[in-house]
Amino acid sequence: MKRIIIIAILLCIILMGILCAELCAEVSSVGSWTGKASGAPFGLRSFPAVTVFSDQLWVIGGEGESNLTNDVWSSVDGKNWTLVTGHAGFSPRMNHEVVVFLGRLWIIGGNNKEVWSSPDGKNWTLETGTAPFGIRASAGVTVFQNRLWVIGGYSDSGPTNDVWSSANGRDWTLETKDAGFTPRWGSAVTTMNNKLWVIGGSYTTDVWSSENGRNWTLVTADAPFEPVNFRTVTVYNNTLWLIGGSSYPPTHEMNLFPYSFNDVWSSPDGKNWHLETEHAGFTPRFGYGTAVFNNDLWVISGNTVANNPTDIVWDVSLSSILSKTANMTNVPVTPDQIPGVSQAPTTTQSSPLPVWVTIAVFAGVAIAYACIRKKQRF
Repeated sequence: MKRIIIIAILLCIILMGILCAELCAEVSSVGSWTGKASGAPFGLRSFPAVTVFSDQLWVIGGEGESNLTNDVWSSVDGKNWTLVTGHAGFSPRMNHEVVVFLGRLWIIGGNNKEVWSSPDGKNWTLETGTAPFGIRASAGVTVFQNRLWVIGGYSDSGPTNDVWSSANGRDWTLETKDAGFTPRWGSAVTTMNNKLWVIGGSYTTDVWSSENGRNWTLVTADAPFEPVNFRTVTVYNNTLWLIGGSSYPPTHEMNLFPYSFNDVWSSPDGKNWHLETEHAGFTPRFGYGTAVFNNDLWVISGNTVANNPTDIVWDVSLSSILSKTANMTNVPVTPDQIPGVSQAPTTTQSSPLPVWVTIAVFAGVAIAYACIRKKQRF
């Protein structure tokens, strides 16, 4: 009898272990992040402009330990970096954006009205020093329908919600003075599925899209991630990938250090969001650069929670993420699962367990219980 009881108990333990493994496997579908370059030669850096151009990663400008920079660096592997120029033609700056357009690198904004371009990262041309959108910092800049786009940002009069476009970087058209969403800066802006996307910004959680830059549709008013600023977004495999950012304490006292995050979210449509991981391998941060390069997702530099700039380059294989999540049910995360300072630890929802596991667990428990009762009668 003792042998039967022991076997039943062991069976329960084994099956409960399977149950736990199934549940825990869904907590983080993002693979292991790797520190590619600890102590990168461009040094401590926050708010750099980061992109991919000519099969290389690029880091342009940003704020160093105590000063603004206008240097340009490139890398073929994210680990070894080459100084393309220590002093580009534009003035040192931060809160600017870089995109690739017409086979050139384009630098836009950063507390000024300038637009610069370069065919090689070394030689820069001032396309215009007086862009009609005026001073613009932390704006959304992207390429859509063979045009450059500047969306929102912080102007000399405060946050904006206007939208501008240009076919050559010199002549700009005001597509709309009021895009419908509230004026904002620090939004995550990109292009996917023939639409422009604006995600959050100014501590909001709404998501908007547009097919022409003039008419905007509210995709969701309350996405499940924290209402933070300076999140970055990139696109891979027709999926939006949203990373990190910072928010201030509930009092919104701007003189306090912000809370930073290192969560990673994905969405195929901007409405349904999947929490890939609440805590990626890199430390919580904001003011970093993000890019997809060589099928990896890259996070470069940025400010840590104590407002200290970093010099580490991180990456994770996106192909491994997709292979892990290919058979998963992409269940939207509900608001009570939001990761944050005051919330309890969260997990993503998992797909249903196989029926045989559930039946076996209950059967094992029933056998053990029956054996124990039978023993007690005697």
